Amino acid sequence: MYLKRLKIAVTTISLMPLLFSANSVSAANAQAEALYKRAQAHKENFDTKQQALKEIDQALAIDPKNSSYLSMKAIIITMVSEDGDAEALKYTNEAIKYGPGNADAWNLKAHIYMHRKNFAEALKCSTEAVKCGNNHWLYRTTHAEILNRLGQKAAAIKELDECNKQTQNNPSSLSLRAVIAESDKDWNTSIKLRTMLIAMTGKTSISMLDHYIKRAEAYEALKQYDKAIADLNAAAKVSTLNHGVHYKLLNLYKLKGDKAGMARETTFIKSLEEDMRPL
Repeated sequence: MYLKRLKIAVTTISLMPLLFSANSVSAANAQAEALYKRAQAHKENFDTKQQALKEIDQALAIDPKNSSYLSMKAIIITMVSEDGDAEALKYTNEAIKYGPGNADAWNLKAHIYMHRKNFAEALKCSTEAVKCGNNHWLYRTTHAEILNRLGQKAAAIKELDECNKQTQNNPSSLSLRAVIAESDKDWNTSIKLRTMLIAMTGKTSISMLDHYIKRAEAYEALKQYDKAIADLNAAAKVSTLNHGVHYKLLNLYKLKGDKAGMARETTFIKSLEEDMRPL
């Protein structure tokens, strides 16, 4: 009995370093994951993007070969640096090296090559992203944007229509579909899509401003000036001091021959310009 107990004690002692090591790794992994999740949240806020970069660096110090952490680092670099493509590409390639199935890394790599106007290489990367990401609409939207840039408009539209079926419409795919319609001067489709986007966008969002302006341009092209003016007035409420909106309103009032509207916008534009003069 004594020998049996001694054998158990010795076995337990001999396992202690392994158990301690496993617990340390587990604790380190938990810490890294917590840092990663904080970085994910902080990157969404303009004021905390640098904090996100610090946190993802700390996570990578614990687990330097983690593909998700590496791709997150690359994403944050593109958000905090205007000329960070080269550094972001380095981390993206590392992410793919350690996680070849990392769809986010392939998607970001596609965007980097798009930014560099290397659309052929971007298409290869977006194809991988779609494959690794199980045809998720986000990666398919990137793929569609590249197809459109390559002049493969019909293929891009087909891809976007599939995305919108998959998600019951999402703002990213709808916006790109609207851009293609506008490039084709398909104003009725533009109005339909922008109306859908306005309905699903927050009233103070910068995206709302763009949707109102684009729909106003479509109405103007169809000579529906009153509707265009209504949209530009709505845009002016989203961004009160936007010169461009008021110049567009002035132009529409001129087209209508509305002297009161012309006078009102001329006065407003002058007041904006005076406010912007240095003291």
